[in-house]
Amino acid sequence: MNLPPELTQYLQNLMIAEECFDYTLFSMDKLIITPKVRLKCMYGCQNYGIQRKCPPNDTLSPVQCIKYLKDYSNALLIRFVPDQDFGAPINAQSILLEIERKAMLNNLRFALAVFPTHCHQCDLCHISQECAKPLQARPSISSLCIDILGTLEKLGLQQKILTSKDQPKEFYYLGLILLE
Repeated sequence: MNLPPELTQYLQNLMIAEECFDYTLFSMDKLIITPKVRLKCMYGCQNYGIQRKCPPNDTLSPVQCIKYLKDYSNALLIRFVPDQDFGAPINAQSILLEIERKAMLNNLRFALAVFPTHCHQCDLCHISQECAKPLQARPSISSLCIDILGTLEKLGLQQKILTSKDQPKEFYYLGLILLE
C-alpha cells in the first residue's frame, strides 16, 4: 500500500515544521497485539477506570481488540517528540485526527486514529459524565492491547523508555492510524 500523495505531503510538512519526528507505514502483520498490555493499564495507569475511553470503560475487550485489529491491513505510525515537560505534545491528538480525516477523504474509509495516551479531547473527562466530544474521542494504543515497544522492535525502530529528562531525543510519543 502507498499513502495518497496529499497525505504524504501533509506528513512531510509536519516533519519540516517539527510537529512530528517521523512516520512509518507498515503491514498489520507486524503489529503485536496481546492482552498483557491491558494488565499494564490495570496495574500502573492512573486513568484505568477513571477516563471514559480507558479500560474498562468505553473500550473493547482484549478478545475484541485482537479480532478487530486483525481486520485492518496497514497502519501508519507517527512518532512525536515530547513537549518541554516531557509529556505528550498537546497537539498530537489533533494531528492524528487530521491525518485520519485526510485518509478518509482519500478513500481509506475505515481509517482510525489511535492516541499515544488517554484521550485529551475534553478538559475534564470522568466515567460519571457522558463523553462531551464523542466524534473526536479515540482509544489509546494501550487500551487496544497493542504492544507498541514490541511492534517498534519488529519494525527495526528505536525507542527508549524515558528514565530521565535528559534523553528527549531518544524518547517519542507514538500515535497510530489504522488503515483499510
